[in-house]
Amino acid sequence: MKRGGFYAEYGVVEAEFVAHVPDRLPTEQAGAMPWDALTALSGLDLLGLRPDETLMVFGASGGVGHMAVQLARYSGLRVLAVASGDDGVALARRLGADDVVNGRKEDVLAAALEFAPGGLDAALVTAGGETAERSLRAVKKSGRIAWPNGVMPVPVTPPGPPVSYYDGDISRAGTDRLNAIIEASSFEVHVARTFPFKRVKDAHRTLNDHYVGKLALKVG
Repeated sequence: MKRGGFYAEYGVVEAEFVAHVPDRLPTEQAGAMPWDALTALSGLDLLGLRPDETLMVFGASGGVGHMAVQLARYSGLRVLAVASGDDGVALARRLGADDVVNGRKEDVLAAALEFAPGGLDAALVTAGGETAERSLRAVKKSGRIAWPNGVMPVPVTPPGPPVSYYDGDISRAGTDRLNAIIEASSFEVHVARTFPFKRVKDAHRTLNDHYVGKLALKVG
């Protein structure tokens, strides 16, 4: 079974997609992690940054974004996190971002240019919209921009920096690598709310509300 989109208490999974739950993570966090964490890791791999280079994570308080912040800091990058709301700012700051901007209230472009006066080395975009598009002007022409497929609306990017859109590497090798990072760091999965299986409709409705991190559904 390679795709989601189903609800069942049991499923048959090919061995190549099975990995151990990291010892450091509670089961709830581990269950809410793989797809988004591997998407974040794939984006960072694609950008190919070196330690001390600057990265803007746009959507840093969301599922992919808050994991990208942690993985980027683990890799030694300087991270500007663009989060949603005061609670999102608090989360991104707690997870180690070097600087955090409230995308709902602040001038993200100005903050990005203050963070990296010569321009950002890269941007990982996990949420679309006008603010995201404007903020990408801060990426230097020799920089890089990436976003996972599914970001809507699709950002309109400035001329110059090469742009990549991608799917996460959902594989055993990717998961094993991710687990090694988790065991060697303080990585966490922020679960905003957990719903029992019988409240799956409420979980779907909550996707339209403001929350930070992930929602979890407890099956069984």
